[in-house]
Amino acid sequence: MEAKDAEAAMSDAEFLRLLELVQQNDEQAALALIRFFEPEMIRISRFIRMPQEDAVQSMTAELLAFFKEGQEAP
Repeated sequence: MEAKDAEAAMSDAEFLRLLELVQQNDEQAALALIRFFEPEMIRISRFIRMPQEDAVQSMTAELLAFFKEGQEAP
């Protein structure tokens, strides 16, 4: 169980670095962030009344759009 948690962990600095790269259209960074959030999206998709694949695909598209917007903190 601990190994699974350690594998899924990402430092704030690593997340911010990947986010910056995604905003510069780096596909590998986008894939890394998708892989990071994928287990949670799969878990959440169980509560959405649509096929799991469609739900995860929709969440992935929205997540990438949000990351690319480059929202700055107030």
